[in-house]
Amino acid sequence: MNQLEIFGFRAMWSPYLFCILLGITALYLYFYRRMSSKPNRITGKEMVCFLSAMLFLYAAEGSPVDLLGHIMFSAHMVQMAVLYLVVPPLLIAGIPAWLWEKIIFRPSIKPFFSFFTTPLIALL
Repeated sequence: MNQLEIFGFRAMWSPYLFCILLGITALYLYFYRRMSSKPNRITGKEMVCFLSAMLFLYAAEGSPVDLLGHIMFSAHMVQMAVLYLVVPPLLIAGIPAWLWEKIIFRPSIKPFFSFFTTPLIALL
């Protein structure tokens, strides 16, 4: 860890990414508050999943793990494992089902979604 002392705060902690993720989280919490009295509200489980996804995303991309990933291959692989195996399922679980249906079943999006999610195409 001694070698990382030569890097500055912005290189180690990425405040720009933090601000972007904070803005996305603020929007999510705003909609959580706004939808809390409606029947299609965001559940506590969805909120925990979304906030966990934001935390893991910042830990992988905005923390010293990102910088270490450029120096050490093992840190890079940990970063990729978190980005590919932890963050996407948490993000998908954190977005309410009614919002997924609203997005996926739009007439302009449904053909593309059904084409790109067929097993053979998704494999490529």
